[in-house]
Amino acid sequence: MIPGNLPTDIRERVTNPDGSISTVRTISIGTDAGEVLIPTVINGRVVSDDEAVEHFRRTGENFGTFSTPADATAYAQQLHRQHEQQLGGR
Repeated sequence: MIPGNLPTDIRERVTNPDGSISTVRTISIGTDAGEVLIPTVINGRVVSDDEAVEHFRRTGENFGTFSTPADATAYAQQLHRQHEQQLGGR
């Protein structure tokens, strides 16, 4: 894993239409360097996958680069659990 340049603590909170809270949503994309985990909660809103990829290309912001998509997914799940604990299971 190559560490990302974003903090892993809760950066933003977005209230979803169903009342739940999103703090971190991610997708991973394949690059020449590996599978990069990028945020889809940006500037206080949940963005489309295409917007997230464009944001990554513009800013380079990411949570890390992994050897495989499965490794990126496992880290994303760990990050989700971390945020869930920080919110007290909400």
